[in-house]
Amino acid sequence: MAGDHGQLQAVLFDMDGLLVNTEPFWFEVEHAVMARLGGTWTPQDQQALVGGSLHRSVDYLLSRAAGPAGGSGGSSPQANTAGGSGGSSPQANTAGGSGGSSPQANSAGGSGGSSPQANTAGGSERSSQPASTASREEVADWLIAGMADLLAEREAALMPGAIELLTEVREAGIPRVLVTSSEQVIMDAVLTSLARHDIGFTATVCGADVSEPKPDPEPYRLAATLIGADPRYCAALEDSPNGAVSALAAGCITIAVPGVAPVEPRPGLLIVPSLADVDLALLRDLAARAALAAS
Repeated sequence: MAGDHGQLQAVLFDMDGLLVNTEPFWFEVEHAVMARLGGTWTPQDQQALVGGSLHRSVDYLLSRAAGPAGGSGGSSPQANTAGGSGGSSPQANTAGGSGGSSPQANSAGGSGGSSPQANTAGGSERSSQPASTASREEVADWLIAGMADLLAEREAALMPGAIELLTEVREAGIPRVLVTSSEQVIMDAVLTSLARHDIGFTATVCGADVSEPKPDPEPYRLAATLIGADPRYCAALEDSPNGAVSALAAGCITIAVPGVAPVEPRPGLLIVPSLADVDLALLRDLAARAALAAS
């Protein structure tokens, strides 16, 4: 897209909490997994994990289960916030490793698998396995299987303005890339749901496609590379601090629509209340301004 200097080359969309309201599903599954580990789960715990990788979610759950009952204590790992916290690196590999799967384009109808099922809020079964004997792989399987099951049973609600913006961008012939930290089976379930509304994407990036998840810039750099675009003229839309930091670091035009976790203002970041406040004219204007600033 070398000839598109100053023009909007692509729109890059986060998934959970931006396009679809999956956060209640995540809370239900995380609550059930924590119950299997013998602990409790709070809305504050969920907020701490918004926009993070599966790897970090697993570590957080296991640390919470190992801490004092009913409290997060001082041993809980800090979630990746916009500025990062604690002494440890915010980067984490996804549970599936750093490679192995190539970036997927427009795939739908994800796989199931024999992963242990996470108990949903109404479930009566509980694992008798104590937290100390649950492996990281088992906890990851519980999370993935629980989300896949919920998404198969119930359709996640679309966020206000999502269909309108996606339709407008598609009709203009502008590439659309889904950039999510979720694992592929979860992304595929959401893609199947979105396809019922005639929503598709030019390409996709999920957690298994990168070695460094958000807030690292790798996911958004990969998204631009997949469609041959210059990140400086790609508009990225996010709802989490981690996602906003990732898109900004990749050099994208970045718009945040805060959801469960607040997003703090920072240079180059436009914050809006809803996707309904974003249209193609705004995105094109932002791309033109980016070109002027670069000239």
